[in-house]
Amino acid sequence: MKEKKRKTFRERIERIIRRISIYRKSILFYLIISIIVIIETAAILVFYLLDVLRITKEMLYWLFAATSQSMAALFAVVGMFAVFRYQNLDNKLRNLYDSLKNKFSLHSWIHYFGVTGVESWEDSYIANRAEELLKMKEGRLPGGIKADLNMNILIIRHYERARDEVLVRAKIPLVAVLITFVLSIIFIPLTESISKNVFGLIILIIVLALITFSMINLFYYLVYSISPRRKKKEKRKKI
Repeated sequence: MKEKKRKTFRERIERIIRRISIYRKSILFYLIISIIVIIETAAILVFYLLDVLRITKEMLYWLFAATSQSMAALFAVVGMFAVFRYQNLDNKLRNLYDSLKNKFSLHSWIHYFGVTGVESWEDSYIANRAEELLKMKEGRLPGGIKADLNMNILIIRHYERARDEVLVRAKIPLVAVLITFVLSIIFIPLTESISKNVFGLIILIIVLALITFSMINLFYYLVYSISPRRKKKEKRKKI
């Protein structure tokens, strides 16, 4: 019984380590954002205590007004970018699916794979079917055909993942922008009351932190979506 408990505990530790290794880039990314926000907050507090920064009604009003307008524009731009990028990747995938179907229709490929009626295959099915055929015929395929099919599968999987992640990865920056927009709208009519006490300083720090978080997330999302990278496993298979 003791050995079984030790093994279970070890498996849990290994699972945690694997999850940390998978999300290490995201953890590092948000750690960097946290450090930037902390430095930003510390600078604001220092300037406020030294009486260099004064929280006035006009300053807060223009900050909230500019923030609400900027965030609304960014929300629309990023939303349109995500939709167009998704459509662009989806069109590329359709061309890749058609290209692979045409290869399976070649006489040489029919000879080795024994597959007919490829034209009726659904796009979502062809990559899975190609992987199954590659495993079934692996020892009986010429090196050129095997390498060609394997490369086609890797490219399709890469674009499928990139297409799906375009919408998934857009959620965090869009939600951050939306929250910043809503809060800035709420605070506009409250500028006079919150500028008279320390609450104005707290609101200023919160809004600037949200702006920083939103902008860095948007930049990271746009850079990643324009040129999504392949996973290391795919690179190794290619080599």
